[in-house]
Amino acid sequence: MKKDIKELEEVIGYKFRDPDYLVTALTHSSYSNEMKIRTCHDYERQEFLGDAVLFSIIIRICLKEI
Repeated sequence: MKKDIKELEEVIGYKFRDPDYLVTALTHSSYSNEMKIRTCHDYERQEFLGDAVLFSIIIRICLKEI
């Protein structure tokens, strides 16, 4: 897996500070469930946080329009 991340970094020209975050961001919950991996986190926590941030931004924009 680390080799794949290194290749990705070379292709996109960006070095990730913590490659574990990348793995988490790209891991679907069904994968960790099917593979019975308890230490493997999925992206749902990050997705929830992202949704909350976007909601907050949209609300602020809407309130400025009123």
